[in-house]
Amino acid sequence: MVRNTIIECTDLRVSYGSYRALGPLSINIPANRKIAILGPNGAGKSTFIKTLAGLVSYKGLIIHNYLGCSYTAQRQEVDWKFPITCNGVVEMGLYKKVGWFRRLSPEDKEQAYNALKKLNLDEKLYHRPISALSVGQQQRVFLARAIVDEESELYMLDEPVAGVDVKTESIIYDLFDDLIAKGKSIMCAHHNLYDAAKHFNYGILVNHRLIAAGPIQQVLSKKNLEEAYGTGIAIQTNYDY
Repeated sequence: MVRNTIIECTDLRVSYGSYRALGPLSINIPANRKIAILGPNGAGKSTFIKTLAGLVSYKGLIIHNYLGCSYTAQRQEVDWKFPITCNGVVEMGLYKKVGWFRRLSPEDKEQAYNALKKLNLDEKLYHRPISALSVGQQQRVFLARAIVDEESELYMLDEPVAGVDVKTESIIYDLFDDLIAKGKSIMCAHHNLYDAAKHFNYGILVNHRLIAAGPIQQVLSKKNLEEAYGTGIAIQTNYDY
């Protein structure tokens, strides 16, 4: 079932000690969209998506209008030396469904392999340690872990294309289109305005507070961008969707 809104926030505020990192912020986020959370470095993008994912304490009200979600952190937050294989990483995404103390069934393991295939990862890599992969391959493995739980309705991703090659970037954006076609919702903290204008159809522009939210072309107007980033910034947004 496609919902009208996926998340509703009222007077959302996040502080680290005496420092106000985000808010107050009120917004209704529509469902079944490719949503880019945009703003300058240090503007609260990652804080916002982590808060919505339930990883950060906050004040205010958040209403989650979905049955399940998956979250993928920025790659610099991951311990890439942890001794685990590619398929082991993906299988971790199934334990919230089957329980941590139950063994995965052959069907579960097949589901994990299918998620890896969707990200165009060669079968030769499935049993390789995650530390032995390239940056792009590592990112695809963690996205496979996010999508392996097919019951999720919302996928929250923090900078999913940062540092990856063009091939991986294309695979990721194709995956987003497939998930949207299935009625899912995609939400990404994102730093590249040009990419956002081309690949996303809804934008949330923040700089510790909400600057603008709506169709991506409207959000990335010269007025909004200058309010968020300062004067002298503008981009072309006349893409077709």
